[in-house]
Amino acid sequence: MKSLQIRNRYFFLLLLFVGFSAYTQNIQDFSGKVVSDSLDISGIHVVNKNSGATTITNQKGKFSIGAKPTDTLLFSAVHIKLQALVLDSLVMVQPEINVYIEHAVNELEEVVVKPHNLTGNLTDDISAAPPPPINFKDVGIPGFEGERREKIRYNSTGSLILSTLLLPVMPLDIEGMYKQISGYNRRLKESRKLSKQLQTVNSIIDFYGTQLQQVVNFWSSGAGGFRLVARDRYNNNGMIGGNNEVAVVGGYRTRPSDSSGTKVHIHVNQDIGSERNDPDHCALRTGSWNGSTTLQVDVGGSGRIIGAGGNGGSGSQGSGGAGGFGSSGLGIQYSETQVNIASGGIISCGFGGGGGGGGGFDYDHKSWRYASGGSGGGGAGLPLGEGGTGGHSNGSDATSLSEGGEGGGGFNNANESIGGTGGHGGDSEQATGDGGGGFGNETNNQNAGGAKGNDGAAFKKASGITFGNSEISNSGSIFDGANARINGNLGDGVQ
Repeated sequence: MKSLQIRNRYFFLLLLFVGFSAYTQNIQDFSGKVVSDSLDISGIHVVNKNSGATTITNQKGKFSIGAKPTDTLLFSAVHIKLQALVLDSLVMVQPEINVYIEHAVNELEEVVVKPHNLTGNLTDDISAAPPPPINFKDVGIPGFEGERREKIRYNSTGSLILSTLLLPVMPLDIEGMYKQISGYNRRLKESRKLSKQLQTVNSIIDFYGTQLQQVVNFWSSGAGGFRLVARDRYNNNGMIGGNNEVAVVGGYRTRPSDSSGTKVHIHVNQDIGSERNDPDHCALRTGSWNGSTTLQVDVGGSGRIIGAGGNGGSGSQGSGGAGGFGSSGLGIQYSETQVNIASGGIISCGFGGGGGGGGGFDYDHKSWRYASGGSGGGGAGLPLGEGGTGGHSNGSDATSLSEGGEGGGGFNNANESIGGTGGHGGDSEQATGDGGGGFGNETNNQNAGGAKGNDGAAFKKASGITFGNSEISNSGSIFDGANARINGNLGDGVQ
């Protein structure tokens, strides 16, 4: 008998361990930010209702907690209303979600003034008034303050049968038996379940608002590319690698053709590049959206929106060739677009290619001495700029956003004539360089080096569009070239 009890105990512990392991395998870090225009957003308690995990927000309102899909997060503090967030698979993939809190207002009970036969004598009127009811709190006695609910006395038919069999030993609960047999308890439990679900729905509505939430897919396999337009992807509503291009949060309706009154998330967690030699060309454009659309670009930790790097200019015995232009990252074509960049995410310009070196020449001992310049290095971007060719030596290709290509060296003809060095390709740490001019020793005959290519911009906006630093929330990286502007009107050339 004792050994059987031991085996049962071990079996129970095994089931408990297996269930716990299955739960923990799906847990991942979920990050968010508590947002308010006027309230203190630090020190707010965040509780995972399902796992019991807890944390508090930092001074900026940010938090991170272990969670899995279907978990419910509760947000509480003495100065805010209790907020609940139900996590689904679409919410879990967001790089950082904002939780809007509201001030908790203590409302006074309504005072109703009724006519009374008052004498005007304060002493007499007070003595004639009925005594106030005595509350347990007034005399220091603890008591129940919550919502009183009817107790379900029998939770199973088994307990009812046991009570009946033990009738000689224990009294039979007639009321409990009736409620169990008649189905009253079952209906009461169903009513409470529906009430709880309604509370959850109301909490979700309070959190998200009544705006339809949609996500444009730039995160799944194959969703990246070059020179993409978010509105075009929204309109096509096709498939990418088995994934819908547009997902409606909650999945209870399809994408509306008119985005008015909805909130659209352009979620990027892949590489998106551009094409070279035109700063107006953007890797990703928002496109135009219907009025009253709330538009938000969310760049995840693996998302990169990067303009193309310009090619280096050619070296020459004459004048050096100009470096190619870099292109731009994100093109804003809808006013007040909100951009959120998560840690690890990047929005960058494409940097210009270095100018090619010019040639030098000199007349000495009745003969001409010529020297060709080196070619310019490629600018950083996506794709990376290529080193220029021609002249004495080629420039090198860019290798990363922080490593533009080096310019090629010029030819030295017996120190009598020297070709110019090609300019360095631009990157996030070094400006794009002009090509050097050639040199002639005695007559100082020389040809000019080529001009550096212009950098693109991390952000470009179309004419008449309102967008600036206030619409950017950056926890990742933004790389802008020397010629780039965020706030300036960059014209109608967003392409």
